[in-house]
Amino acid sequence: MRMHAATAIIILVVSITAHAQEAPQVVAPIDMTSPTAVVSAYLDACAKGDTKATIDLVVAEGNAAKVLQEVFAQANREQAGQRLRVMLAEYTFLPMPMPAPAQYTAPQGAAEGDQAQIRVTENRPLEKTFVLRKQADGTWRIDLEASIKATTGLEESFIFAVFSGRPQTVRRATQITLSHRENNMRTVLSQLLQYIRAHTNTVPFGETWMDEVEEYSLRGNIFVRPGVEEGQFGYALNANLVGLPLPRDWNDRQNTALIYESSDLSRNAVGDPDDELMAEDSAFELVVVGLASGNTGTIPHGTSLQEAAEHWKAMEVCQEHVRVLLTALFDYARDNEGTLPPADCWCDYIMPYVDERNMTVDLFECPERPELECAYAINAELAGKDIRKIADQRHWVLLLPAKEGILNEARSVPDNIDGTVHINRWGRDAKKHAIVGMLSGSIQFVPEGGRYPKPPQEAPQDN
Repeated sequence: MRMHAATAIIILVVSITAHAQEAPQVVAPIDMTSPTAVVSAYLDACAKGDTKATIDLVVAEGNAAKVLQEVFAQANREQAGQRLRVMLAEYTFLPMPMPAPAQYTAPQGAAEGDQAQIRVTENRPLEKTFVLRKQADGTWRIDLEASIKATTGLEESFIFAVFSGRPQTVRRATQITLSHRENNMRTVLSQLLQYIRAHTNTVPFGETWMDEVEEYSLRGNIFVRPGVEEGQFGYALNANLVGLPLPRDWNDRQNTALIYESSDLSRNAVGDPDDELMAEDSAFELVVVGLASGNTGTIPHGTSLQEAAEHWKAMEVCQEHVRVLLTALFDYARDNEGTLPPADCWCDYIMPYVDERNMTVDLFECPERPELECAYAINAELAGKDIRKIADQRHWVLLLPAKEGILNEARSVPDNIDGTVHINRWGRDAKKHAIVGMLSGSIQFVPEGGRYPKPPQEAPQDN
């Protein structure tokens, strides 16, 4: 007969300090009749990454064991958690309010030339609440999900929703973010493409496609879009592809929508993505689509798939033009003691460097602005300047969208962005973007309504 856990519950509140010291080794058997000993052993096991030991200390019923195994497997895939550690380290540099203030050791270090490195050790107290349940044999086990809820104050656990296969309805804000939707789409798309690769590159048939993919992937509830009600789904397979092989060419796949967010919430939904994109009563400002290449994309409502593909291609071409023009400008500067070409003939002066790359004058054109002779202007404040003397180069705009559209155009960088003609494949909203080439060599995509990057200093000095 199955033994049920007793209903007695004990809640322990512990304060732990995040630091780099190793956890002490467990040299004695765990007293499972002591709640505090169980919690101490669990913290030690977590610090060592000992999944088996942590599983032995949690309530056996429910999804705790599965969650711990999935988290540990994910950590192994991310080089033993290195990615997570890096992410947490980066967050500590940001000015974010924390439940408890951090304490720091005295800064230590020294300056060497024009650079200094100062090291500090940060101790940040974090309070956790552990909920334990007394078992029929008198021992105590940690109720992991209840502990997470007691610590966060939320009604659901995000970790349990993600790693136990439940619909991801957990969120701190009342509105599902685009990131939630994109992340879930990536999961769905990954499983669907695994199925397709295992079935001679063929898309499943529409009537049972979710059933077939779930049975193959062995992961349940992957087709539940964030924010939908229980029993609803929210994804549809492209009806134009069902039962057919996917294109072999990667560029074709990059512009082929395999799956998309749909207002049809039924299971095994199939439809035409354009019907969703062009529907007057669509619930989406941006529709997230899963591409046959394995990438995701966002398409503004009212834009067809073909139009989106054309815009994406145009943006890639324009981005490549800006990249080559930046390289030509830098090559010219290297041959001229760090000095950029003059404002009134910069296109003419870099033409030999463009020709070296077997490019043509079309390089100065933008597919989205074909009426312009030259779609790019040089920052008049930088033209003719020695860029070696300019600090904070990552803040300086070198190339920006042209206003007059003529060769050798130079203009001052305004405060507010202009020339926003591009639809960004990975845009965070339905706004169009401008492509801006920076003095550092990087390229930025600035949405309409945004502001041009500006350096935190005065204008560069004349040579």
